[in-house]
Amino acid sequence: MRRDSTPRAQVQELRPGEYVTGQRAKLLLLERVLFQTFGKCDVVVQTSPTPFDAIGLPEIGFPIGFTTDGRPIGTILGGLPYGEERLLSVVAAYQAVSDWHWRRPADPPASTARTATPDRGRISAEQSH
Repeated sequence: MRRDSTPRAQVQELRPGEYVTGQRAKLLLLERVLFQTFGKCDVVVQTSPTPFDAIGLPEIGFPIGFTTDGRPIGTILGGLPYGEERLLSVVAAYQAVSDWHWRRPADPPASTARTATPDRGRISAEQSH
């Protein structure tokens, strides 16, 4: 019996050679990011967390404003291995001169807000027997 809760269909089994190839690609990506990117800066502004997630580098997301229609937007900063302190200090410095982290989006108009329908698609414990 499997101890984890991952359904068998979601687990992709790799042959040993495929796993090694994947680890080598991950290492190559890490080296390129570290030497080519961080040779010029301490923190990277990202449009997607994908590269940093794939190689295990620290990142932090934080609010930077709102779109013209009022939806919140944010950005993601990525850092060097064990560079969490630098990321936190950069975000703290930004938040010291802005107030985006205190602002909240406006509530949607009542006409577009979802109304609760307590009986929609729900059954009580008594009805289930």
